[in-house]
Amino acid sequence: MNKENNIDNISRDLLKAANITKAPESFTANIMSKIEAHNTASLPVLKPLISKVMWLLIAIITFGITIITLVFNKNTESTFSIEKYPIIDFSFIESINFSLPNIHISDITLFAIASFGIFFFIQLLIIDRNSRASIS
Repeated sequence: MNKENNIDNISRDLLKAANITKAPESFTANIMSKIEAHNTASLPVLKPLISKVMWLLIAIITFGITIITLVFNKNTESTFSIEKYPIIDFSFIESINFSLPNIHISDITLFAIASFGIFFFIQLLIIDRNSRASIS
């Protein structure tokens, strides 16, 4: 407390010695204009991870696949089968002799991979939210 009083007394003595009793009328406006000029000049330009054109392309492809499956689905079964869609001939798939090796993934590894993906997605959302908050 004594130290604060000492600093306060020293600052009052300095202001009296400089004959400063009142700030100029335009002092606050000048300071605020400098702060605003500094803030607007230093705003970072953020680019989205996925551009608007790519979002449009993704939407068109998704909409197209949805329409194709709804229009050309003549079978009322709920199971998915490639043979339902007569537009594309998939008979060449049977002639391909390609088999993937059987890979066994333990439950713990599968859980770890899924958790990593979920936390990565959450982190992207938080980073995006924090970057937008720092701008405004």
